[in-house]
Amino acid sequence: GQTCLDCRGIANGPNRYDVCDVCAGDGQSCRDCLGVPFGSATYDVCDVCDGDGTSCIDCAGVPFGTKTYDICGICGGDGTSCI
Repeated sequence: GQTCLDCRGIANGPNRYDVCDVCAGDGQSCRDCLGVPFGSATYDVCDVCDGDGTSCIDCAGVPFGTKTYDICGICGGDGTSCI
């Protein structure tokens, strides 16, 4: 009886490893963020699936930074340099 344990240790139990090698899984845990089984897409620093990390970077190149271009086109400027 002990040689017929399923992946959860239940004798003659119904649980099997899925395609993602998860015991009693449904095959969904190995999908990447685009839903591709065993795909390579991951979330970038901006939490964008398969992104390149640039969608949340401010003008100074800081992820999630607060700097913006002022009216003079200066990153982090106060608008006085073009008066």
